[in-house]
Amino acid sequence: MASGGKKVTVRVKPQRWYLGGFAGCMAVCFTHPLDLVKVHLQTQQKVQKGMVGMFGHVLKTHGVRGLYNGLTASWTRQLTYTTTRVGVYEFAKNKILKDTGGQLPPFYLKVTLSALGGCCGGLVGTPADMVNVRMQNDMKLPVDQRRNYKHIFDGLRRVASEGVMCAVCIEWSFCMCD
Repeated sequence: MASGGKKVTVRVKPQRWYLGGFAGCMAVCFTHPLDLVKVHLQTQQKVQKGMVGMFGHVLKTHGVRGLYNGLTASWTRQLTYTTTRVGVYEFAKNKILKDTGGQLPPFYLKVTLSALGGCCGGLVGTPADMVNVRMQNDMKLPVDQRRNYKHIFDGLRRVASEGVMCAVCIEWSFCMCD
């Protein structure tokens, strides 16, 4: 009962956490070329080109399609990372709203829930992000060293078969224990 003797009804909205992933996928369609050029700039052995020069280089050597290498991996990263992050936050927030009779959680608790959602999303999204970076960087490698992933599922399958995910899990355990 609220003050004044009125009964408070809590209406929890239906969860639409999956919309965050779809929105992320739509955004990636526009930002992926920038991300690809960023990866190319970060993996230069010595600085030879700036942002505009790298854009021009990718366009000249690989065409417009080259700017979208790894797009399926970017979509998968958004669908895994963003939906998990938003989903965990919304689920926990709605549980708190239900348990407290509709009272909004304090700021520190919202921050904590956001951090928890981000950590869970990071764990779930890392494999797709790793394949994304590999697909984006593949065109810079010599032909005999390229991985030539066909798409995200091929990349994830090959990463799993190479045992790379075990190394990632070991790294996570070091990060969590330090």
